[in-house]
Amino acid sequence: MMKYIKNPNPMKVETWYDWWFNLVIYEFPFRTDPNLEPKPWLCTSYEVSSDGLVWTFSVVKNATWHDGIPFTARDIAFTINFLKKYRPPDWYPNIMYINKVDVVDDYTIRVYLNKTFVWMIRRFGDTIILPEHIWEYVAKAYDDPTQFNPLDENDVAKVLEVMKKEAPSEVYNKVNSFVEKYKHLRIGLGPFILANWKEGEFLEMVKNPDYFKKGYPNVGKLVYKVYKDPQAQYLAVKKGEAHIMVWTLPYAVIEKAEKDPNIIVPKTPDVFFGYIGLNTKDPILSNRLVRKAIAYAINKTEIVETLMLGYAMPAYTYVHPGYKAWVAEDVPRYEFNLTKAAELLDQAGLRDVDSDGIRETPEGQDAI
Repeated sequence: MMKYIKNPNPMKVETWYDWWFNLVIYEFPFRTDPNLEPKPWLCTSYEVSSDGLVWTFSVVKNATWHDGIPFTARDIAFTINFLKKYRPPDWYPNIMYINKVDVVDDYTIRVYLNKTFVWMIRRFGDTIILPEHIWEYVAKAYDDPTQFNPLDENDVAKVLEVMKKEAPSEVYNKVNSFVEKYKHLRIGLGPFILANWKEGEFLEMVKNPDYFKKGYPNVGKLVYKVYKDPQAQYLAVKKGEAHIMVWTLPYAVIEKAEKDPNIIVPKTPDVFFGYIGLNTKDPILSNRLVRKAIAYAINKTEIVETLMLGYAMPAYTYVHPGYKAWVAEDVPRYEFNLTKAAELLDQAGLRDVDSDGIRETPEGQDAI
């Protein structure tokens, strides 16, 4: 990774690195496959009412948390209610349309929406699931659970103190044994367990021997190391210091990397896109003609072919074209046209009156 995690609390995902860390420690109701489609994961199947407001989910029966406590549908119900109560911005949008949730039995939950939500599977399915037997006591130890640091010795001791008083003894004993061994409370369902870490340098995880997906993971240890940029990551892989880089390969080395017999360069769909955000409260940028002119002045083809060496494609909408069922292909396309851009700026009243190469507003101020 290019940076160390910013926030170890799974309720606050502040960087990509926090997200990748969560992906291997915690689990989700659904996972996205290589075709960008959500597939059942913790949830094995589901039914939805004809009006789209009632969803019934069945969950796996063989999963246990890293401390040995069995996972049940109650953990999902707890997570939904927990996120609704504290509204962490990273997760609340995924469950904001859920009105209530009922636990039918240990492996079935029924979710009621207050309005239809076409992205229910994608959003709810992509929501981190927290262990009730840990986070109900985090909430008792902290007025704001997002402030809890599960890697901090004092924070962990504070939660354990509450658990010792209020949790069932068999639960407390298992959690305490886990803390004695691993020194933290990042307890999830994922394929790896955090075993060692050094602030700013690395995160070391070991295989979860009781992972509910039998036969996985296929490696015994996973170490996230920090390298300052993609070039440094690539050199680490090339030298054998690292085995995988979790970022886009620098475009300039792709051809060489593909010819290296010791390196595999996978090509998979991505949903990342770059954009220029415009402040529409700005007196100049608030003019629609100016924004159109900017669109015409951007040579997307040159960016793709020259800067990205062809390893990208022009974007014309905020919905990535990989989401084939959702993307609208018939939106206006502002192809590169400086003449058209100039005409629109003229119409907007921005003209280069003094011929200095910078257009002025009607009031005579430089439009920059």
